[in-house]
Order: sequence, then structure tokens, then C-alpha cells
Amino acid sequence: MATAGAAISDDARELDLELDDVGKTFAGPAGDVVALSGISLSARRGELISVLGPSGCGKTTILRLIAGLEAPTSGIIRVQGRALQQDRRPETSDLGVVFQEARLLPWFDIEENVALPLRLRGVGREQRLDKARKLLTLVGLEGFERVMPDHLSGGMKQRAAIARALIVEPRLLLLDEPFGALDAMTRDLMNVELQRIRQAMACTTLLITHSIAEAVFLGDRVLAMTPRPGRIAKVFDVPFPHPRDLDLQSTAEFQALVKDLRRLMTGWHK
Repeated sequence: MATAGAAISDDARELDLELDDVGKTFAGPAGDVVALSGISLSARRGELISVLGPSGCGKTTILRLIAGLEAPTSGIIRVQGRALQQDRRPETSDLGVVFQEARLLPWFDIEENVALPLRLRGVGREQRLDKARKLLTLVGLEGFERVMPDHLSGGMKQRAAIARALIVEPRLLLLDEPFGALDAMTRDLMNVELQRIRQAMACTTLLITHSIAEAVFLGDRVLAMTPRPGRIAKVFDVPFPHPRDLDLQSTAEFQALVKDLRRLMTGWHK
């Protein structure tokens, strides 16, 4: 890979995300803790990469590094071919982030919550609310624009959080276990809905998850991580075409891939 200051190659222009030998070490009272070591990955335009691993392996740390919430100890992160540390500008961020908790502001109604990123950028009220309403329709919340967050179910709150992340029209969408707190039936529904929303928005996506079935169902590739210090143990290609429906999870091919991933991950605990 090219160095941070080098010209962007044609191949690099096809990539929305690159991590090149990225490591992260945290200072602790008992000494340094190596959270990540030698992480290299890339995501092409429109691809969904699932990052799967045991608790504490550094999955969320990867997302926080890409989002600029933490700085890597070593290595380079590139978004759209340019080094993150050099070129990120908050006012022109090409990222959308959704966390496990929706983190909606309780004093704003739903359309104001979704429009908040544009409000912070100085976009006029009518323009930002019009865009928020269109996105609420996209995520299935038409008719709930003026509802307050505490009147929504968990799944509806996450739909609003996804709409808020999409309102800046991100090239790269980062999802940190966004459906982890939902019941199984709602989670399945949201997985199907996420496919539809991504198809409409055409954004590259990095999904952090601890669910093997979710990683396979949504991902074009699955990156299986080792326990801490987190490394990428193996990359699994997911051969199923999009869009995928829930019946896919009952097929022998799907179950075989899930079994291979489970065998790899449970082997670390023997």
C-alpha cells in the first residue's frame, strides 16, 4: 500500500475504507493493554463487511478508530484513499455512525433528532426537516415525525438512528451492534430492513456484531477476529446474492458457513 502522502492510485479510488497494519494500545494502571494488532482490511464501494469476534477482542475499537473517536497507535486508516488523520473535516464528514443505543435527544421529536446533524452544519430549518421526513419515510417511520423518542419501541428508535446517520449522505456507514439490544424477532426484521435501506442509499458499510448468523446474513465478507489482542484470524466470503430473505438462514449452505465460523471461534476457548 502507498504511504499516507502518496498520490491516490486508481485501485485506491475504488476503496471507501482501508486499514493498513493498524494497532491500538491503551495505557492502564497495571501497564499497557494491546487491544488491536496488525489489523489490515479494505471495503469497496457498496460492500458490507461484518466484523465478528468475542467480547473484548477490539471490534468496537476498530469502529472508534475509523470514526475518529480514537487515534491508532500504529498503522494508517484511509477513507476514500486519503489518510484519515490528514483529511478528516467534521463539517464534511463522509461517515455515518449508529451505536447499539439509539442516543436520541429526549427533548427533540423524531424529525428534529434525524435533522440534528444538518442543524449542526447550519442548514436551514425547512431544508433539513424536509430531508429528515424523506429519510423517515425510507426507514419506515412515516407518520411518526412529531413523536417524542420515549413513545417509540426499541426497533423504531434504531430506525430513527439509522436515518440520522444517513442524513449527511455518508459514503461509509459504521454500525456498532445496532440491533444487539433488540428481541430476536425485531432483530430479524431490522436485518431485512437494513438491506433495503442500504440498497436505496448505496453506502459502504462496516458492521460490528457478535452474532454469527447476523454477520453472515448481512455481510459480503465476514472478518473473524481473535481474542485480545484483536487480530483478523480469517476472512470468509459470503456467496449469497442480495437481497436476502430470512428463509436463507434455513438453507444447508447458510448453516454450513455459520458452522465453520462457530467452529473457528469456539476453538479459541478450548
